Amino acid sequence: MATKPNFVFVDVPERPKANSITVKRQRLIEGLTKQAAEVKRFEQGHWTPRNWFWADDSGKFYLEVRYAKKPLVISEGKSAILCQSLDDVAAKIEQLKAIVKVGGLDPQIEAASGAIRSRFKKSK
Repeated sequence: MATKPNFVFVDVPERPKANSITVKRQRLIEGLTKQAAEVKRFEQGHWTPRNWFWADDSGKFYLEVRYAKKPLVISEGKSAILCQSLDDVAAKIEQLKAIVKVGGLDPQIEAASGAIRSRFKKSK
């Protein structure tokens, strides 16, 4: 005979709904985490057109945060962050992840999300 586990069963009236901005933040953090992995792959010589970062002829890197495949405007019409090196790109990605976690880019995320939703309006 198997022993009974010590479970405590409770009655839950309703499961809490997911907060919309929390889901959007998590989606952006997942994208930034993927880009951090792409930085490591780029250091090893791999490149993909889906990278959010690129280098110019002078060797400086630019990091463009993207939400739903579109650039996320962070500061007054500017969407790219200037980085001095590939290590700086990785550091900026980690800083951005921390900013997103505390809600620092919520207005920008909501604006981008609203623009996406507006493309799906029903036609008359």
